[in-house]
Amino acid sequence: MNKLLGLLKSFRTATFKDTTIVFIGNNLSSVLGAVFFFILAHQAGPTVFGIFSIAIAVAITAVDLFDIAINNAIISFGSKSGWMAIALRNGLKRKILFSIIFSVLLWIFIPAVIWVLGKPEISYALKISVWLIPAKAIFSFVKTALQAGKEFFLDSAVDILSSVIRLLGFFILWKIGLSPLASALWSYILGLLLSTIIALPKVKDLISVEAGDKFNHKEFTVYQSWMTLAFVASSVSSRLDIFFLTRMVSLEMVGWYQAAFRLYMPVQQLASSISRVLAPRFASFSNRNESIIYLKKALFLSGGLAASMFLLIPVYPWAIKFLYGNNFQGSIVFAYWMMGYFSLFLFSTPWWSRLLYYHSNAKKFAMLSILQLVVLAVAVPFSIVSFGGVGVAIALFGSLALTTVLAAI
Repeated sequence: MNKLLGLLKSFRTATFKDTTIVFIGNNLSSVLGAVFFFILAHQAGPTVFGIFSIAIAVAITAVDLFDIAINNAIISFGSKSGWMAIALRNGLKRKILFSIIFSVLLWIFIPAVIWVLGKPEISYALKISVWLIPAKAIFSFVKTALQAGKEFFLDSAVDILSSVIRLLGFFILWKIGLSPLASALWSYILGLLLSTIIALPKVKDLISVEAGDKFNHKEFTVYQSWMTLAFVASSVSSRLDIFFLTRMVSLEMVGWYQAAFRLYMPVQQLASSISRVLAPRFASFSNRNESIIYLKKALFLSGGLAASMFLLIPVYPWAIKFLYGNNFQGSIVFAYWMMGYFSLFLFSTPWWSRLLYYHSNAKKFAMLSILQLVVLAVAVPFSIVSFGGVGVAIALFGSLALTTVLAAI
């Protein structure tokens, strides 16, 4: 009992306050984002909603092949005394270069993507989504800079503004005559670009500070290289679900699956909030005992939040009908099956943060990511054949459980 009271008292710390700020901001952003997806689903129907989801998944996968690794390298090195500005400058240069390269590559390989996925209907959406690559890279750089500087309030404001612009942009573009699909894609891109403007003065201050201790460029590059390998594997594996579904089932079922997936956006935002607060703190710890004590507190918080998710099970049939419409009743079974995966996803966040930022063990993270990719590449198609579309949720849970245990060990 005393131990429990001690843990509860420890929540009155900067960590809990920062997590609360980020979570509230992310929650507002998530609500606005959810409204955007609900309106799009009502106006476009399951098939077009599926096309939109596929185009976004392809573009974000291309971004993640380079972007997340750079972000993690910035956090890991920028959290060290005197290294923030030069880590940010290094990261920005690499993001600009890779954004250009991957945008061109995606444009060139659109026919190949269509052939692999077997759905020629997605061609138009893929051409627009190419512009999402530089937009997402710039947006994530600004947010990473704010995270490294522990500017969590401004970080949350950028998230909220992005969702506001996306929602308003969708209505404006739709009203002037664009199709729901084109309106949704362009407003998504504009939301990312325009929202970064409010943070530019602060980012400029962070990036212009003179470096203190000598910066180890080689170590930064080695860390980024392992992280790139890790996130190439994890970004592909995190979207194997939608890629295999697109190939193996109808676009309508893809729309149902994505509608159910979007119900868990608050959970993804919450996990992201916790991770963004934990990252610079784990990176700053100098001894093992500090990191273990902090890990226990973080697991207590994430575990309680994960358990509370199961209270939402009874409302899913009503919520899906209300939010998406009668055409999305097929989403209900997906929502039930994915509960286990997302509860584990939220609970496991502190273990991954400790591995990445306290241990800075990008190599082990890369190995675990590759293992997860291999497991999913086998399990997802097998599960779809055996259990239908809901087999995806079973495969996701199994692979995450395996890699989480290994990460914890």
